[in-house]
Amino acid sequence: MRILTLNFYKGVYNITTRELVRIIRNKDLFMICFLAPLVYGILLPYVYVNKQVDNVSMGVVDEDKSELSSMMVRYLDATEELNVTSQYPNNALGLYGIKHDNTKALLYIPKNFSSSLKKGNQSNLFIVVNSSNFLVANPILQTSTALALGVSAKVFAKKAMGFGVNSKKVETLMNPIMLETRPITNTSLYYSNFMIPALFLIIIQQLILVGVGYSIAEEKENRREREVLDLAKGSRLAIVIGKTLPYVILDFFIGMLFATVFARIFEVGIYTLTFSKIVVLLLFVSAVSSFGVFISSLFKTPLMAMIILMFYSMPAFLVSGYAWPKMSLPFDIKVAGYLFPSTYLMSDFRTLMLSDFPISTYFPTILSLTLFTLISWCLGYIGVRFIFTPKSNRE
Repeated sequence: MRILTLNFYKGVYNITTRELVRIIRNKDLFMICFLAPLVYGILLPYVYVNKQVDNVSMGVVDEDKSELSSMMVRYLDATEELNVTSQYPNNALGLYGIKHDNTKALLYIPKNFSSSLKKGNQSNLFIVVNSSNFLVANPILQTSTALALGVSAKVFAKKAMGFGVNSKKVETLMNPIMLETRPITNTSLYYSNFMIPALFLIIIQQLILVGVGYSIAEEKENRREREVLDLAKGSRLAIVIGKTLPYVILDFFIGMLFATVFARIFEVGIYTLTFSKIVVLLLFVSAVSSFGVFISSLFKTPLMAMIILMFYSMPAFLVSGYAWPKMSLPFDIKVAGYLFPSTYLMSDFRTLMLSDFPISTYFPTILSLTLFTLISWCLGYIGVRFIFTPKSNRE
């Protein structure tokens, strides 16, 4: 077989070493492969350094002005999630504060709130929330709901014990069904644990595609096709392997850096280097690199490659099933998503970063990435055959 010949391995070696030298000497490739991962890997996750939304500003309209209503306001202000910043005399001013972004929510305590409870009647509390941002609205709704349930339970317990019901019976009556939830991955429910793994993966994918795309487009622009083919001993497969191998090696170690050192810095999941991370990341960078060779064969200049590939990450993120569950995506979008390498790993990479599940958990992902890599290599080989021909393109 031709791939077993000595010339083939010499061709792979020549192209690989040449590409590594180009990455080091070419300032654009050097920035893409070395500087950009460090800058993006620190800058983008740093947005989520606080891990969750805390101290959401909240206004209060307390028309009851009772001991119980004052206690509820104190309880709200004492939580980590909420911060009572304004007390309004009426609802109109409270709504004005929300519309002008002085507060994100308004608690309205009506008159006779505590007196109705004392009479054994139901009392109402009202929460007005600016729900345009669910990251802000969720802690308001969850915390205020939990507070209302907690205060209701205290009022009920006080009344029940006043009628001679013992404390154990009161506890049973308040909680006839006890629900215990046990998250097994993102146990703290931090939004940072949801977003940062995706950012790591998108950074790796984008930089590989831009690097490979720029490299091959630059060879075409400077008409070095014959030179590359000669170094590869006439083997297009050697060009595909030699062009992708440096990016596979470099970005695999960048992925390991993200999954261990950077993950520790931003306290994301499990920081240790596991066999599952090694296997899955190696397959992923191989899939993206081989896919990049095919995509880059469509561009005529490095500028065109950079412009088009810079807009690649957003659709890749949206159709991957990460930002929106894959099962809820429209069928045509779901199908289109399989054209992007990140689709095969995005959701599992979050689990991989946040848990220590055995590698068998990721067998479907490993198989999908392997098949995608093989298909991309075939497509990349076809693209290389059209670019690197025996005929010189020099003037």
